Amino acid sequence: MLNQVSIIIPVLNAQNTIEKAVISVLNQSYPYKELIVIDGGSTDNTLALLDAYKTQIACLISEKDKGIYEAINKGIKHASGNWIYILGADDQLHNENVLQTIFCHELKNLDIVFGNVNNLGAKHALIRKTHVCKFNFQIIWRNTLHQQGVFYNKKRLNINFNTRYKILADYDFHLKLYLQQANAQYYNLTISDCMADGISKKFNKQLYLEEYKIKKENLNVLLYLLNVPWIILKYLMKKI
Repeated sequence: MLNQVSIIIPVLNAQNTIEKAVISVLNQSYPYKELIVIDGGSTDNTLALLDAYKTQIACLISEKDKGIYEAINKGIKHASGNWIYILGADDQLHNENVLQTIFCHELKNLDIVFGNVNNLGAKHALIRKTHVCKFNFQIIWRNTLHQQGVFYNKKRLNINFNTRYKILADYDFHLKLYLQQANAQYYNLTISDCMADGISKKFNKQLYLEEYKIKKENLNVLLYLLNVPWIILKYLMKKI
């Protein structure tokens, strides 16, 4: 069975970057793909730019939403592909052969496949230029999976991001997958080039409060208690 991949781009007022994101998807050499764009009610020139590609976008919705994860969930509901990939509106697939390189493999027994992500424009010394995604015990301590480096198998997973979390709903989902012992495969290639100035890279108090709540909800008592001082330490280190 051919792997059809649905690429979802959630967007709000991204007139300076959305076109490059869209083109990076449309230029993929892999033919079995569909592009879904979920706009949160942009008031800049985003929709006008998207209009130029409307015949190549499988689904374009523009309406108010409650945040990026609600937009992503909406896109997943409209996806017909058996694999899901989420691309930020200010990000791009690394080159035109990313999808072909991934989906030439036999993937039917896998829940997720993942690779690496280039962080562009990082403003903090602790943000590495290349995020090498990992799916191992380290995810107990931090989000080792960068969302723009992961493909999700819609046939095997109930993909739904908890909209109670505005910054780290992807971490909540990834942590659950790890605790459920999801089948995963790493490929040593760069999946995307992402701007490293998004809300999850601002290291504010809300981010660490969400991390605290996610770990309290998902981890056993011992791991949760060990994580509390670690979360506080990370917050203080990132503020330096």
